[in-house]
Amino acid sequence: LQAAVQHLLPPEASDYGDLRISLERPQQATVSVSGPPSALHYAVAASGAGAHVAFAPFRPNLPAAELRFGALHFNWDSETRRAEGMAPIVGGSVTPPDAALRASEVTGVVRLDGDMLELAPVNASITGNRFVGSASFDLVRRTGRASASGVAANIENSLLHTAFHNTLLRGSASVRAEADLSLESSSATIELDATQADIAVDWWFHKPAGT
Repeated sequence: LQAAVQHLLPPEASDYGDLRISLERPQQATVSVSGPPSALHYAVAASGAGAHVAFAPFRPNLPAAELRFGALHFNWDSETRRAEGMAPIVGGSVTPPDAALRASEVTGVVRLDGDMLELAPVNASITGNRFVGSASFDLVRRTGRASASGVAANIENSLLHTAFHNTLLRGSASVRAEADLSLESSSATIELDATQADIAVDWWFHKPAGT
């Protein structure tokens, strides 16, 4: 089963980073065959006790990740040629280009439905606070969307500190973000409730935290 997983990875995956997948034992795979010899129908089912996935990117716009998965389930049918699978994320971390926004204690559910890979819901600790989000990625078009919300602390240590023109942010802020994902480039829209943040705009405006 380990060899099959490695074989299913697209060859170009190695262009983006070093991806390592280790499956835990026990592992099981079954193939069912039915129908006349001229029109055989195959059904494949595979499962594993868990997995460890590590990704070290070669490109600066991609995140690094190290995730642990619980019991894995995968199915494929020769009639529909559609793959389906599911695996819970039981721990790990994701480190974006802005390392101050590293997500730890990641948990969630990953689902494969044909060409779509979905992560929903997902929970993680970012700057010491809980965030919740979701993501989807089209494996054929290689594009996707993601969203997340939560409270970010110590934003002066992250890119949010200077994310707005001529503006400096410090302290904590409620964050809601949506992103368009691509293996080549990504863009994000970020909304902040900065009531608990310290805001300074150039030399002429200053709002203390809590006002």
